Amino acid sequence: MKWKILVIDDEPQIERLFQRLFGDEVCVVAATQVMDALELTRTQSFDAIVCDLHLPKLSGVDFYERLARQNPGYEEKIVFLTGGFTAEKTQRFFDGINNPLVLKPFELSELYEAVEAVAAVPTQ
Repeated sequence: MKWKILVIDDEPQIERLFQRLFGDEVCVVAATQVMDALELTRTQSFDAIVCDLHLPKLSGVDFYERLARQNPGYEEKIVFLTGGFTAEKTQRFFDGINNPLVLKPFELSELYEAVEAVAAVPTQ
């Protein structure tokens, strides 16, 4: 196994996509809610976290901010997925971070490269 990835998305087919994309190279752990994902990061270690920007209740931005407070530096392991955004606040957020942003629909190679990039980031 090469990586352990946490996937946060309210669409269950995303987990299956990751299994198809990475096969035996990864262990995929999935969460559909930000609070569940935060709990998983308290009890498990991940090489990369792929997080949809638009989630029910709390957003991907909320996850990033809470993870940064809970475990500073770990937020650099996040790859964001989105179908797009128009809010100026969200644009400012992405202007202020270095995390990869993969727009849906995406090429599988683009997603793989983004995961590979954050998996290489050392944890503190």
